[in-house]
Amino acid sequence: MIYDSINNIDRYAAVHPRFREAFAFLKELAAKNPPSGRYYPNGRENDEIYANVSSYSTSPLSEREFEAHRRYIDLQYLSGGREMVFFPSATAEPTEVTVPYSGETDAEMSRLANAEECVRIPLCAGTFAIIFPPEPHAPCVAFGSPETVQKIVLKIKMD
Repeated sequence: MIYDSINNIDRYAAVHPRFREAFAFLKELAAKNPPSGRYYPNGRENDEIYANVSSYSTSPLSEREFEAHRRYIDLQYLSGGREMVFFPSATAEPTEVTVPYSGETDAEMSRLANAEECVRIPLCAGTFAIIFPPEPHAPCVAFGSPETVQKIVLKIKMD
């Protein structure tokens, strides 16, 4: 997992072959402040890089589940509001799978035996987290009380 300000995103371009294109796409998309929906670089649909733009209300961790992906890296960028993203700590008990992995959604859903054994990352407007497969993470968690956030999630194919 990588966590930083959008001002520093280019520092990570060498981490993955698709990051340079993905970062340029994110900057372009964020500058346009687009409505909710799916977007592709240069408007050309592909499965290598795409973005899901959404606006939603955060909720307590007790109402959230952990998700883990196998084929896509998540680049979660907050353009407005704030939320917490939870990651199981290295000593956390094994997770209970609630929805087995689906290749169609590239997600497995789970709950931790003890969600208090988590690392908490605050995402605020202008910050991002890059989450690599198979890191379980619980996004959209309220930062104190629930609030509306605007988020761009880039999906970047691993291979």
